[in-house]
Order: sequence, then C-alpha cells, then structure tokens
Amino acid sequence: MPAIFEEMKRDDNLYEYGIVIEYNTEKVEKGKGSAIFFHLWGWPCTTTGCVALEKRNIRKILKWLDPARKPVVVIGSEADLESVLRKKI
Repeated sequence: MPAIFEEMKRDDNLYEYGIVIEYNTEKVEKGKGSAIFFHLWGWPCTTTGCVALEKRNIRKILKWLDPARKPVVVIGSEADLESVLRKKI
C-alpha cells in the first residue's frame, strides 16, 4: 500500500485552522483510515474523510475545545449520536 499524506501548508489556507480527530490513532487498524481533521471549508473543497467547516465555526469550536475534557466527535446519524450519549450517562 502506498504512503498517503496530506500537504498541510497550502496556498488555499484550508489548514489555517485544524483540529485533529483522534480516529484510529491507538492500536492502529490497517485499512480503517486515519489522519482525520476538522479543517476549513473552501472551494473547491474535497475531503476524503475529514470534516470541513466555515472559518467562523472552526474558531467557535477552538474557543471552547478542551482536550482535558475528552471531547467526542460523532459522525453519523441522529441515532448514532443518541447511542453515544446513552453510553456516556
């Protein structure tokens, strides 16, 4: 399998702000994906698994984001979110 990487310093500034989503970073499972980020939405914007947001929304997240509180990112349906919330209670 070839090494796959993303160029983080780009002319379009899509990575001016970025937040690492720690998916498949411990006990890495080959073929499950990795290197998933919140980053800026731009045009043309394509992601292969990342979450792209407007700059104002990334900045809002960065203001309250506290890694010590162990935040969780849920990507999926409302039922997926409800399932995660039930487990946290």
